[in-house]
Amino acid sequence: MYVEDVSAPGSPEFMYLESELVEEK
Repeated sequence: MYVEDVSAPGSPEFMYLESELVEEK
Protein backbone atom coordinates (compact mmCIF):
# COMPACT_ATOMS: atom_id res chain seq x y z
CA MET A 1 0.00 0.00 0.00
CA TYR A 2 2.73 2.45 0.98
CA VAL A 3 4.67 1.72 -2.21
CA GLU A 4 1.56 2.42 -4.26
CA ASP A 5 1.09 5.82 -2.60
CA VAL A 6 4.70 6.77 -3.25
CA SER A 7 4.36 5.60 -6.86
CA ALA A 8 1.56 8.13 -7.36
CA PRO A 9 2.49 11.30 -5.44
CA GLY A 10 -0.23 13.93 -5.14
CA SER A 11 -2.85 11.17 -5.09
CA PRO A 12 -5.93 11.58 -2.87
CA GLU A 13 -4.91 8.43 -0.99
CA PHE A 14 -1.44 9.82 -0.28
CA MET A 15 -2.89 13.10 1.01
CA TYR A 16 -5.29 11.17 3.23
CA LEU A 17 -2.43 9.15 4.70
CA GLU A 18 -0.40 12.31 5.30
CA SER A 19 -3.37 13.99 6.98
CA GLU A 20 -3.81 10.99 9.27
CA LEU A 21 -0.14 11.06 10.26
CA VAL A 22 -0.27 14.77 11.05
CA GLU A 23 -3.46 14.35 13.05
CA GLU A 24 -2.02 11.48 15.07
CA LYS A 25 1.18 13.41 15.80
